[in-house]
Amino acid sequence: MLDRLVDSVKGYAYAFQTIGYYVWDESEDYIDNSVVNSALESAKNDLYQNAYEKLYTEVSDKDRELLDVIASAKKEKVPISFLLDKFDNRKNYLSVYRARLLDDQLIFVPERGYVSLALPFFADFIVWYKERLLLD
Repeated sequence: MLDRLVDSVKGYAYAFQTIGYYVWDESEDYIDNSVVNSALESAKNDLYQNAYEKLYTEVSDKDRELLDVIASAKKEKVPISFLLDKFDNRKNYLSVYRARLLDDQLIFVPERGYVSLALPFFADFIVWYKERLLLD
C-alpha cells in the first residue's frame, strides 16, 4: 500500500502534499486499501483542477499534440520511434516540441530513446480532459 502511494507521487511535490493530506484526512487509526484508493482518487481530482488543467491548456497546440500522443501510447516509457511514426518521421519537428516540453518539465527522458510524462496521473488527466471537451 505504502509503495503504491510513494510510486504515485513521481517526485512531484504538490502530489506528495495532496496525496499525503487525503491519506491523513481519510484514515482513522490505520491505512488500508480503501483509504489509499479514496485518497488517490481525491488527490487526482485536486491535481486535475488545481494544476494540470492550467499546465495543459497553457502550452501550444503542437505541444499539446505531442502530450496527447505520449498519453495515447498507454506506456510508462514511450519510444521515440513511436512518436516519429505518429509525426510522419519528422525528427526536426518532433525535437523542437520535445525540447519545449522537457524545459516545461512536463516530460522527461528515463533512458536514451524514450520519453515519459513527468507528472503523476497526467496521462489519465489528458484522456479525462479530452473526453470532457467532447461532452461539452
